[in-house]
Amino acid sequence: MNIAVIGTGTAGVMSLSHLLAWLPETCKITSIYNPKIPMLGIGESTSTSIPKTLYYGTGFNLLTEPEKLDATVKHGVKYSNWREQTVYTTLPPPNYAMHFNNFKLREVSFDAFTKLWGNKFEELTGEITLFEDKGDYVQIDVDNVQYTFDYVIDCRGFPKSYEKYDMVDTIPVNHCIVHGVNEPGDWNYTHHHAHPNGWMFGIPLQTRQGWGYLYNDNITTKDQAIENLKSIKNGVDADKLREFTFKSYKAKKFIDGRIINNGNRALFYEPIEALSGWFYDQVLRSFFDVIITQTLTEEVANNSLSLLAEDYELFICFMYHGGSTYDSDFWKITAEKCSKRLNESARFAEHVRKLSSLPSELIHNDIVRPIPSNVWLHLDKEFGYNYFRRENESRI
Repeated sequence: MNIAVIGTGTAGVMSLSHLLAWLPETCKITSIYNPKIPMLGIGESTSTSIPKTLYYGTGFNLLTEPEKLDATVKHGVKYSNWREQTVYTTLPPPNYAMHFNNFKLREVSFDAFTKLWGNKFEELTGEITLFEDKGDYVQIDVDNVQYTFDYVIDCRGFPKSYEKYDMVDTIPVNHCIVHGVNEPGDWNYTHHHAHPNGWMFGIPLQTRQGWGYLYNDNITTKDQAIENLKSIKNGVDADKLREFTFKSYKAKKFIDGRIINNGNRALFYEPIEALSGWFYDQVLRSFFDVIITQTLTEEVANNSLSLLAEDYELFICFMYHGGSTYDSDFWKITAEKCSKRLNESARFAEHVRKLSSLPSELIHNDIVRPIPSNVWLHLDKEFGYNYFRRENESRI
């Protein structure tokens, strides 16, 4: 079997790692990318799935070689200004996550791929001039030279057109201003810092820090956002800030014949709790179930992934719907919109019923997607939501 992965961002590298680690030696895995396309490097926070996949695909681990990716261990998430008290979510042992410099990921991973997997791995660089599912194979022309593959994992980033996507209007933020600090990050969590216009994530790396100021540009102007960022972080130079805008969406089809959409080609929601890596891993697992083990049909897999995407969106609404310590336009509008989404969702009501009736012995082993049940219960208590009644317990 001959499989190509297009793109070498985080989703592309994770897809390559997954395929190389778990497919038979008879398979050929080809990475296709255009080295002239720039990356948006911020510093990245992961869920537990990414370090695990990277370990099996490249051998990378945080104990012996963290400097290769400028990486730090992540024990959880710290929420500041979401409530009067600081709230933490933690990763239960033996799990861990990490923060890393995504500018370094391709070079480090490809060096390991070549050493570990030999002829099973191949690079193909250049501009894609044709990409088409021909039914019996996928044709990709690179610099006008034709290549064919049995399947292709498409991780090229944001789509150019949204015709094949369902847009999601409940995600509160759509704009990010990136601020870098040239000092090591000395904390081992991802910082989620609420502000009047949204929230800001803080990523600690070994050599620097990455901060991303998230807001909604339909509510807050860019100038207002920058002024607020300056009031939070010292030394902000407006001329050195980077920014990007984004839409929230999910693919109508994640697995579409011989083409599998992954990374930002599959879904893009905002980065709270770093759940995108978890979702992209689910896409790869579905690919295995449909193509390799043939235990699922394409239709069933797509329906399941669509429900996972809905669960992901509902969790984001759950985190936002109680507002924050700020009585601002952003938080008023967001709390109302997200509360309405939850109140009208039969699926969220199903989650509430399951978590409320889950036997105590299963709390630490069960997952009500997209996060473990004990994390749902912890956040429900710490954020003061009190959705989940436990048997023989008052509301927590």
